[in-house]
Amino acid sequence: MPSTEASRPKGATRCPRCGQAFAADGRFCPFDAAPLLRAEDWAASDDPLLGAVLDRRYEVEALIGQGGVGRVYRARHRELGRWFAIKVLRRELSDDPEIRQRFLREAETASSVVHPGIVQIIDWGYLPDGRPFFVMELLEGSSLRNVLERRGRLPPARAIDIARRIAEALAAAHRAGIVHRDLKPDNVQLAPDGGVKLLDFGLAIAVDSLAQQGRSSVAFGTPHYMSPEQAAGDPVDGRADVYALGVVLYEMLTGRVPFDAPTQAGVLGQQRAAEPLPPSRAPGVTTPLGELEVVVLRCLAKHPDERFRSLGELVSALEAARLGLADEPSGEESTSD
Repeated sequence: MPSTEASRPKGATRCPRCGQAFAADGRFCPFDAAPLLRAEDWAASDDPLLGAVLDRRYEVEALIGQGGVGRVYRARHRELGRWFAIKVLRRELSDDPEIRQRFLREAETASSVVHPGIVQIIDWGYLPDGRPFFVMELLEGSSLRNVLERRGRLPPARAIDIARRIAEALAAAHRAGIVHRDLKPDNVQLAPDGGVKLLDFGLAIAVDSLAQQGRSSVAFGTPHYMSPEQAAGDPVDGRADVYALGVVLYEMLTGRVPFDAPTQAGVLGQQRAAEPLPPSRAPGVTTPLGELEVVVLRCLAKHPDERFRSLGELVSALEAARLGLADEPSGEESTSD
């Protein structure tokens, strides 16, 4: 994730089958679905790109994140003296020229969406080995994932505020014809001023397109946040993002995702067929949720037609649910700790 907080790596996970390393918060390998194990021997300093200068301008200073598609680095522009985040396509995916081109093409498409809630992509290029990279703004603050790890749950009013800002950013992307397909707390950045930024726009759409063409080795989402249609490998539209936002909102309110299992197949099976436990009945939830629970469960409807038809409709429902809550502090999250 392109943030200053992520410059303090907390370790990594490794797939026992293919041997690839990923971020420490991953559960399943995006290449072969095996449960990931802690990589005790992993060290960010071992990365060969550290200290390299990309495109004669960007001096790579630290590895700050890694996932199924690429690795993210903090880098300084040598002339401007400014810091940026750079995402580089994973070497395991770089042999396919179509994947390389789609990586950049979708980054270019995502950069056309100008919204204060969407991380901006400002440049792109190629490494000497042919792998593409693109440059993003380096964000301040803390990821929603890290906030939930620290706090467990958020007050309903604060959860509504974050969900509303996510929905507004997603709506801007949908108007531009872009579906995120990989919304999750890891891709939501909370700024010190209370703002919200979404990350990784345009990447999941490219990977999903390849996966639907039969390239099963390519990841196209995170199982715990996939809509039932995405879990089944069917075509998806913006209502898949509505579902994922419902999962994120559920997690903010309860400290847990609605569906979990020891295997990726188990999670996907639950996404397709199991009904979620209402958030008000989740262990530890004592605050009345009122109409907010109705909003969450509608987002999590199995059939897309039963969800909110648009992000604008969802925003209106969130605002109405907020008015129905008992007066409470918003629990505005400090990102300095």
